[in-house]
Amino acid sequence: MFKITTVVMSAMLYVNFVNAQSSSGDSICWNRNYKLKWSDFQGKKPATNLAWHTAGCAASISAEGYIDKGIPNYVITNYFIKKSSWVTDSLSKGGLEHEQLHFDISELHARKIRKGIEDLRKKKLKKFISYETVIIRLLEERTAMNAKYDKESFHSMNLEKQKEWRKMIAKQLDALKKYASDK
Repeated sequence: MFKITTVVMSAMLYVNFVNAQSSSGDSICWNRNYKLKWSDFQGKKPATNLAWHTAGCAASISAEGYIDKGIPNYVITNYFIKKSSWVTDSLSKGGLEHEQLHFDISELHARKIRKGIEDLRKKKLKKFISYETVIIRLLEERTAMNAKYDKESFHSMNLEKQKEWRKMIAKQLDALKKYASDK
């Protein structure tokens, strides 16, 4: 089978194209039954972050492309990167839930990407660029959603708004449960 590997990685709230290599001990694949713990945050706070930020979640989506029956297909993986995720205040009220929701937002977009790929495959589109365009658009959408979530929840300080976001994301994840990787 002809195989092309494309890895699309979005870490923290920006998109980079890189080759990702992560051992299972360095990352956590999203799973509905696993909730992040502060001990999963093993990185150091970047000097570029604002002083009052107390945690950062590095959630990435990888897209490994290949040809299946003459049509592009992808394996989409959403994972948390331990060494790039960090915490300075593990006692903050709502902080861990806030970071978990960033990981959940990443899972939501991984599901949207899987759905987008399925839709294109049904049309029997053969050009990788069509798939890459959908992937990039949804990664950009994810970045915008994360920024909006941070702004509205004031980085976990507005617990009522964070609760609204939790319900909204749970509802959207449920609507796309067909595209979950941990079915």
